[in-house]
Amino acid sequence: MVAWNPDVVFFRVQYGYNFTAKDVLNDPRFSEVRDVVSALKNERVYMLPNWSTWSPRFALIALRAAIYLYPVIGSP
Repeated sequence: MVAWNPDVVFFRVQYGYNFTAKDVLNDPRFSEVRDVVSALKNERVYMLPNWSTWSPRFALIALRAAIYLYPVIGSP
């Protein structure tokens, strides 16, 4: 993760686990790299729905990722 230094990180939660993007940002295991990795530093960590990527719902997953990557200026 440090070598790639991504601007945005997406993750999916498996069923039975209940945590959010804020939980990932506040996880002490990332404390050493929080100021190095751009996505963590700028709080651009997003959770995607745990839907199958082999279904028609993939279009909705791609749409949500696009909205996170390119937010509309002035949107609520």
